[in-house]
Amino acid sequence: MRPLFISNQRGAVLIVALMFLVVLTMLGMTAMSGTTMELRMANNTRDFGVAFQAAEAALRDARNDIIGQALPGGTARNPPMHQSFFGTGAPNTCNASAGREGLCQPRAYNSKVDAILPAAPDVDMQALPSVRYGTYTGARQFTDVVRQPRYIIELFGLPSHDETIMRSGPQWVYYRITARGYGGNPNTEVTLQEVFLYDPL
Repeated sequence: MRPLFISNQRGAVLIVALMFLVVLTMLGMTAMSGTTMELRMANNTRDFGVAFQAAEAALRDARNDIIGQALPGGTARNPPMHQSFFGTGAPNTCNASAGREGLCQPRAYNSKVDAILPAAPDVDMQALPSVRYGTYTGARQFTDVVRQPRYIIELFGLPSHDETIMRSGPQWVYYRITARGYGGNPNTEVTLQEVFLYDPL
């Protein structure tokens, strides 16, 4: 007769296997979380790049607006930019009337609070008085942004010319352009500024 063997196992292998499964699951979730974070970072970097390029395009569009250069299908401002600024309002305000949108009078310079130039007017860069990209140049609209870039233009008027001289014809004039571009995410915004010297010669 064969001896009878009684197993003393109580599921130890199952418990060890379950512990390994839990550890592997945690490692997998950690790896997935890291991959998701890297994907978000890559998307945010791409979105920032799109917004930055849109803002740069708005600066270029504003320069074309200043010099009165329009693409086929676009209509330049009339009267020209150097005349359109007169009657645009008090310092630190921007015009929203038709044909003069986005033309701003700079705030008076204060050496105590301004480092180099006066701060730009605090205006809505999602609607009037700012100018939507392509309004006066006919530039093609962006398709992968949440909203089109916009800009405002301030007349700095250097070298100094009075209104009579300015109205007589184009003069050397400094303009400051503030442009804002948007990405595919509504929270992604990039604001750029430049000072542009218009030389009609």
